[in-house]
Amino acid sequence: MPPNTGRPTSHFYKTYLKGEFFYGFWNMVSRGVGFLNTLITLTQLTVYQYGVFQLILASFSGLSIFIGLGGETIRNDILRYIGENKVSFAKKLFYESFFLRLTIGIGLWASVFFGAPYFFSNYGPDFIYYIQIISFLFLHDSILPSIQQVLEADKKFNLIASRASLSKIVQLGILGYYFVFQDAGLREVLLSLVIASFVSLLFMLVIVFKRYYVIWKKIESTQDALIRRLLLSYGKWELLRPAAAKLTNFVQVWITKFFIGTEAVALFSVAQTMIGMIANLLPINTLSALVPREVADRDRMQKIYNTGTKYLVLLSILMGLVALVLTPPFIRFFFPKYIAVLPLFSVMLVTLPIIALSALAGIFLVVYRKQGFLLFHKILKGIISSLLIALLVPMLGLWGLPVQTIILSTILYVILYVYMWRADIAISIQLREIFRFDNTDRELFRNVISDGRKYLARWLPKRN
Repeated sequence: MPPNTGRPTSHFYKTYLKGEFFYGFWNMVSRGVGFLNTLITLTQLTVYQYGVFQLILASFSGLSIFIGLGGETIRNDILRYIGENKVSFAKKLFYESFFLRLTIGIGLWASVFFGAPYFFSNYGPDFIYYIQIISFLFLHDSILPSIQQVLEADKKFNLIASRASLSKIVQLGILGYYFVFQDAGLREVLLSLVIASFVSLLFMLVIVFKRYYVIWKKIESTQDALIRRLLLSYGKWELLRPAAAKLTNFVQVWITKFFIGTEAVALFSVAQTMIGMIANLLPINTLSALVPREVADRDRMQKIYNTGTKYLVLLSILMGLVALVLTPPFIRFFFPKYIAVLPLFSVMLVTLPIIALSALAGIFLVVYRKQGFLLFHKILKGIISSLLIALLVPMLGLWGLPVQTIILSTILYVILYVYMWRADIAISIQLREIFRFDNTDRELFRNVISDGRKYLARWLPKRN
């Protein structure tokens, strides 16, 4: 075993870069294909049909909260058990969480599918039929997290990242068929979404079963009942976090509608979506799967935090500058009726570094099982957000929304950081380390260059 230097090992960096390369590549594929799906959907559906489509998706999203209750806590503990070489505990928690999610998923599907004629009798037979179609996604969402946990445990980030792209490609094929040979209505759009989701799920399920069933079958599970104890202790706090997030969004939308109007809600929603799409490009997807494995070594955790802070902030600034240049011509060409969004979007770009810092801090707080504080933080976000909107929107109108976003994100990050610094985990930003270029940075750049060449060589045509 190599001596502990407090620095993340070369294997950590290689695994991280490998995972982020795959996530980055497949995210680009997914967004490109998703853009084509959106174009077909918007051209084939009327404004009313698209409104119904969004209403159905919102209804599904609200109920699907129950499937994901405690999911982040369960995932984190499975990875911690693996990192601590307690594989029997990881297996037991995996199976308990799988059957719990599956039971909830089947219950939701049955309730919505068979109950739709009674719950939505006032909306007509077509709407009931649409609700029944989308209800099958409850079964999909109850199985998918367990498959992803198995692949994360074996660091198969390529397979995880490719799932969304495969789903969108299948959906594009179905929508393309209807676009060319028939008219695609709301029924066809919903069917394409559900079928594509299950095709990608089946693809991953076959791989997981073939590769891991025999291996996991040989591992003896512990007899301890883990999930009940987990969800009744620190895991109980995460049960309420999704509800708090939904309530915050609900309050923000309706306060904006009351003071400014429905159009303001739409414009700000588009600006938020654009910022979110850029933030999703930040290379943090694999950190939540890798950091729990390093939790036993505090010095190494501090070094990972320093390095992540340095490069995520730098990258977010560069991404913001690129977006500031490229987004305006893109919007003017493809979505000219949303040109009014550009000033709001440009101002909100300053929140990208804060988003990066908050995401990194959130990963560490989950790893250290601070779900109680994260719930408090989410509730506090709703309270501060509502107060700021009520104060700034009457004063500044539409411009009160981006100003509120900047102030809110800054306040919430300061609270996160102070808690991390003062709590028992004692992880903080060390400015001396941030502004120093040492062997860790050199090793990271060497891995970026060498691994980047290797992965690009797989996709570039070979010379004869």
